[in-house]
Amino acid sequence: MSKRKVLAVGVSETLNLKAEIERATTESKQGSSSAVAKQRNSASAVAKKNRGVHERAQSDLLARTAKTQSSDPQAQNERTKRALEEKARIYDMLSSMGNDEKGNNFLGSAQLDDPYIARIIDESSVDFARKQMDKRIEKLTQNSGSQASLDSPTSSDRAYSSSLVEIIDEFGRSRMVPRSKAKYYHSKDYETSSDSDSANDIRFDENDRWSHRDRGTSHYNLASDSIKRDEQLDTLRELHEETLKARETSSNVVDMQQTMLSARREQIRTSRKRTTCKEQRKVK
Repeated sequence: MSKRKVLAVGVSETLNLKAEIERATTESKQGSSSAVAKQRNSASAVAKKNRGVHERAQSDLLARTAKTQSSDPQAQNERTKRALEEKARIYDMLSSMGNDEKGNNFLGSAQLDDPYIARIIDESSVDFARKQMDKRIEKLTQNSGSQASLDSPTSSDRAYSSSLVEIIDEFGRSRMVPRSKAKYYHSKDYETSSDSDSANDIRFDENDRWSHRDRGTSHYNLASDSIKRDEQLDTLRELHEETLKARETSSNVVDMQQTMLSARREQIRTSRKRTTCKEQRKVK
């Protein structure tokens, strides 16, 4: 048997070894406590619900309910009926909103500044403000029967016209909106008139009409002098006769080619018949 070698350990080494053992024991205890704390935190995190979970669950429940109800024709008809009634109510509200001192209905600035009404007007493809203005102008025209009534508008007409401006929205539509909301549209206000489009700036010249007219394939600019014009007409007549002769010659050439082809076909048929007769005689 081999004897174990006995190591000589001093006092300082023994103290250092005990210190290392104590440090390792302390670290192991701290690690176990931190692991327990992490488990507790993870358990609390799992138990904790995220923000908005209840609302999403409610919305999912409503969506599933609507999906199950969509298969029912009666429920679908009821929803369609309610939607149409809501649209009719909104249309009637926008068509007959506001009253002036004469009892006429129109959309005023107070109604247009309302957030709910403004949102409906912005989302709608119908310009109710312009429709009200057109109806009002048409009614004034019918009642007056002359142009004088349009030249002298009432105070309510001036106030109503001043509260609205004409703009072009992002879809290229011309609309009437309140003056306070015109700045929210990126497009510039539509200008109905321009100084550059006046009748004085338009120039009419008789020579331009003849110099810029559409020229066809057989256009020929004749001279204004009678002698030169006669010479040009004679030249054109000669060219016309040459063209007719060339057409006749080309037609004659085509006829000759057709005749030659027909004769050649006839020769081929005759030679084939002769060959066939000779072969039949040999067979007999």
